[in-house]
Amino acid sequence: MRVRFEPVTRQSLSSDTDFFRTIDGVLMPQGYVDLPRSVELHRDRWVCVVSRDNPRVGERLAMDDLRALPWVATFPDSQGRVPAWRQMELLGVRPRVSAIADSFLALPLLVQRSGGIALVQEKLVRAMATALNVRLLECPFDAVPLVETFWWHPVHDADPGHRWLRQCLARVATGTAE
Repeated sequence: MRVRFEPVTRQSLSSDTDFFRTIDGVLMPQGYVDLPRSVELHRDRWVCVVSRDNPRVGERLAMDDLRALPWVATFPDSQGRVPAWRQMELLGVRPRVSAIADSFLALPLLVQRSGGIALVQEKLVRAMATALNVRLLECPFDAVPLVETFWWHPVHDADPGHRWLRQCLARVATGTAE
């Protein structure tokens, strides 16, 4: 088996493209695509990340902190925002984005250098928090969880290789892979 990873863009996800017919699948959180076929891989929580020495942030965040701090985000437009970000906006917080990165991996470093804040997956950032001199703080609202999912188009349902791939992903997700 050979795996090739391609970046997912807003254009590739638009409904007027054959993107999903031409690839085996896409790894994305729930809330972005509307395909009838998927397998859930793992869940994570969203946390807020700030510089360890940020003088404007105490031990806990308040909704006013989310309004006041400069934000580091992924994707430049609202359609690319994670569901927890959209939830925050529905709660009346309009983040002031000061920097945009192409990857969630870059957010903690940009936060540390900018004095800003970012919304990041806890499992992704927990291991690197000390090295990057950042703190993980609970969101001051009940953020919807991240549900990472493998999505595919129904044209692949009967393909034996694709069926095998889905079974492997499902075993990895449940911890039963050998």
